[in-house]
Amino acid sequence: MSTANLTISTRGFNLELLIHSPVQDMYLCFKRERLVGRRLTRFQAEKQPNCLFKEEFVDGYNRYHLVKNEDRYIGFNRRGLQLRRGKSRMNERHHKCFSFMKEAHDFDINRHNTMLAGDLPKWRSYPQRRLRPPPSPNAIKPPCHGVRHHHGRHQRRRNCDGT
Repeated sequence: MSTANLTISTRGFNLELLIHSPVQDMYLCFKRERLVGRRLTRFQAEKQPNCLFKEEFVDGYNRYHLVKNEDRYIGFNRRGLQLRRGKSRMNERHHKCFSFMKEAHDFDINRHNTMLAGDLPKWRSYPQRRLRPPPSPNAIKPPCHGVRHHHGRHQRRRNCDGT
């Protein structure tokens, strides 16, 4: 089993995805019917319709297809070679070649579950907040009447005791 470190990022609010390899500094794009890596800036990749993908969730797996051609899926055979035909022209047996699973190697499901159950402290334990020292007796107090101008809204003035 081979893993590739790819970064999947969204483009705006329309859920179009860019697939980027930070190691190679390339974006995954289609060139005719082939998958290729292209050295583009993010701005350039967002403008290329052959580099924008949509994500589908099917049977617990992720599938990625080209935005401009919904029959163009990212898929690989057993040897890791790219599948060049569209999904509709493949038999049902090969449809699992288009399914992927995202992995987070630094995620611990047991720690996550015990945190949700309330047995452990949250992910980070923050230091206790220090309270301000009490003001000295001859410190200058802020005005107790609040806002100076109400611009036409006359409110009952309160003295410093709140009455």
